[in-house]
Amino acid sequence: MGEAFPSRLLWFILLHVGADAVSLPAVDGFPTSMTELSFSGMDYTGTIPSEYGLLTALTTLDMDENSIEGPIPSELGQLVNIVEYFVLSENFVEGAIPTQL
Repeated sequence: MGEAFPSRLLWFILLHVGADAVSLPAVDGFPTSMTELSFSGMDYTGTIPSEYGLLTALTTLDMDENSIEGPIPSELGQLVNIVEYFVLSENFVEGAIPTQL
């Protein structure tokens, strides 16, 4: 995603901004202290990057209304602070949800 985000960033939310279908962004530059990550309705495609499991402070991960496919990476099981929302509805994911969630 280019330059790193400010280390004090807690939320990163993109909702229905009419972007062309692209892959989910990498976590490079996202501060590990970020608590909310939302890509709702962005028409993202591809699979969920396993590196999202590095964002261990997340309490919310919302990726509904995209075209994400494939399995849910086991690395997301490291997101033990997800207590508010873990949303993958209206996608094409398959397989088991990591038991730690």
